Amino acid sequence: QVVLDLATLRSEADHVCLLDGAPVPAAIGREVADAAAWWRRVVTAPVTGHLLDYGSATYLPSALRRHVLARDGGCRSPFCTAVAPDRMQLDHVLPFPDGPSDTANTGALCASCHQLKTDGLLDLDSSAADGSVTWRTAWGQSIHVPPRAFLRDPDPPDPAGPPPQGDEVADPPPF
Repeated sequence: QVVLDLATLRSEADHVCLLDGAPVPAAIGREVADAAAWWRRVVTAPVTGHLLDYGSATYLPSALRRHVLARDGGCRSPFCTAVAPDRMQLDHVLPFPDGPSDTANTGALCASCHQLKTDGLLDLDSSAADGSVTWRTAWGQSIHVPPRAFLRDPDPPDPAGPPPQGDEVADPPPF
């Protein structure tokens, strides 16, 4: 697998390429790319480098499945707490091939929630590459599920602040 940007492929730039995950000079990346039997377009965010699109020629590439399961951390239905990866199925918001197999159009659902969506009892109004999704129930309720944090602070700060110390302790109100 060789990874290089379009400008480097077209010899307009000499950015570092990746060959099986290891950095190589642009000239080697172009040489390997020239011998490639097939191509996959991969689109990344220009600032963060996050994977935005893994192409749509393949129904559910294994790399996309790993990415979405890690991003979603379990079923992304607002009514479910299933997290076991072996219980997850990938769902296309817009059915493939009308919708692409990418991070914005694909999300993890457990088999039960996937069936509820298939049966029309839940539907997706919107889905984003960060994993956030807005659901619509059969009764017309709209429920937004924000993206799940991948890296959580194990000791988040107390929003009320630290407890008062020594002379700072106020007298309790006379109730």
